[in-house]
Amino acid sequence: MTKRSTAAAVVASIVAVAAGVSVYASEQAPLDGSAFVENSVVTEPQPEPEPDPEPVPVFLPASEPAPIEDGSVAYRNDFSTQGDAERIDQFVAYRDPFVVNHTVGVSDHAPMDGSNCTAPEETRPQTRESPAEHVYHCFPGGNAEAGHQMAFAMDSSGYGFVGALPDQVFEGVSEVSVDINTTSAGRRNFIEIKVVPADNVFVNAMPCIPDLPCNSGWDYSDTEGVGAGTDSLNGTGLKIATPAQPDGYVFDRDNEVELPNGDRRFEPCNANAICFRTHVHDGNTGIRDRYQHVFRDNGDGTLSFGIERDDGAFDWVEAPGAFPDGPVRVIVAFHNYTGTKDDNGPGFESNLSPSAGGFTWHWDDLTVMADATTPSLEYFGGVSADRIVTPPGCIAFAQGQRTVTHGKDVLPLLHCEGDAPLDL
Repeated sequence: MTKRSTAAAVVASIVAVAAGVSVYASEQAPLDGSAFVENSVVTEPQPEPEPDPEPVPVFLPASEPAPIEDGSVAYRNDFSTQGDAERIDQFVAYRDPFVVNHTVGVSDHAPMDGSNCTAPEETRPQTRESPAEHVYHCFPGGNAEAGHQMAFAMDSSGYGFVGALPDQVFEGVSEVSVDINTTSAGRRNFIEIKVVPADNVFVNAMPCIPDLPCNSGWDYSDTEGVGAGTDSLNGTGLKIATPAQPDGYVFDRDNEVELPNGDRRFEPCNANAICFRTHVHDGNTGIRDRYQHVFRDNGDGTLSFGIERDDGAFDWVEAPGAFPDGPVRVIVAFHNYTGTKDDNGPGFESNLSPSAGGFTWHWDDLTVMADATTPSLEYFGGVSADRIVTPPGCIAFAQGQRTVTHGKDVLPLLHCEGDAPLDL
């Protein structure tokens, strides 16, 4: 993330253009319609020049979605440069305005200079009141090729959401993939990939797959989006959620089909069977190892979700559904549902992760296949905390739910690197 002082000047000019604010040209064409003539030779004395006319405003409309050839890669980010961290919009949200367990914590990779960071076993301090610090770019030991993004979900406020969106609005999405470490910090932590109509994405109305009160009145049937992710609370497993099945389709780990390429597909649970759900972690216990997660619209009325295994093959599940039509946003989200409740989290047997920072996710290589794309800044007409359109160095933050109010709710706002802690 960049410093806010650098971001402010850049964002101010970008936002002015994207919002349709007048931008004045530095030179104006003559008002009589004649053209300027360069390198002309003046042979006669010229009269005193008239005062410059008032500048003519130039309005730059939002661009049309840029077409992508043959539904190929519309967005790719491997976080290997300083600027890559600025190509995502990020958010942190607490479902409730109550402190449940912790106001302080630590996350993986102690900071060095800039985006450089130490090994993951060393930690950086975190506080609930400084959410902009919960997401950060990291070059371990200064190695840009190993660069990746970090997400720390505070064990606080009932339900903590942390995540990121490409700084683009897409049309015709066919596939989303991202590499994430798959180790578990307990049974109350989840990851998700969401594809949601662009106008239905709000920082304080984030749906989630498990049958949990993530945000009252905002699930996949409300947003008309689809999601794929893990559901550790109900037994480690893969799920796909759609408007028709907002709590997610579930799959049976004891009913698998071997595919010709060595992948496995797990079949849906029979209504009369006991469903043991598909494994997620499959022995992956290293925080340094990240595994590809793929969410795909198969184009035949079905969706697939797969997670890479240690041997490079994939475990897949498949359910009825399709990515939404029209403009959409892609969200990679990390959930912490009161993570130390019921003897979960760091220090407990159900925590498979060796992460010194506890509830920390390491992720990179975010790719979106789509037909067309528009910058989110242009689509929404400027920076918006509510819509999760964020300038470099800032995150969108909210405390509370969109449809339920409390005395300490915090309406959507931007919290930026270097800002004073929030009063939460």
